[in-house]
Amino acid sequence: SIARHEDYIGGVIRRELSQIDGVSLYGNFLPGPITLFGVRGYAPSDVARYLDNRGICVREGFHCSPLAHRSIGTGDSGAVRASAGYSNNLNDAERFIASVKLMASGKIE
Repeated sequence: SIARHEDYIGGVIRRELSQIDGVSLYGNFLPGPITLFGVRGYAPSDVARYLDNRGICVREGFHCSPLAHRSIGTGDSGAVRASAGYSNNLNDAERFIASVKLMASGKIE
């Protein structure tokens, strides 16, 4: 049931992020809790810092796999990784999605 829950939250995140103009998703769309993405116009470190300031934890960079990043086209800057966990719920996912949407719209300070 833990894996089903994490897969569900991860799927919601990927589905919603895929609808946001200016957001790129990387990798495959197999079920799972992990989403790798970028926001046009922002370095992964800027995205991570912005989300961190909103109380949302993500990882940015090359995730110990620079060759994998080269193969998916993020070899120059890396990407942002969001991982849904068992304690995350739909409210967490919606808050994350809304924050990314706001950043992608360019309406942040």
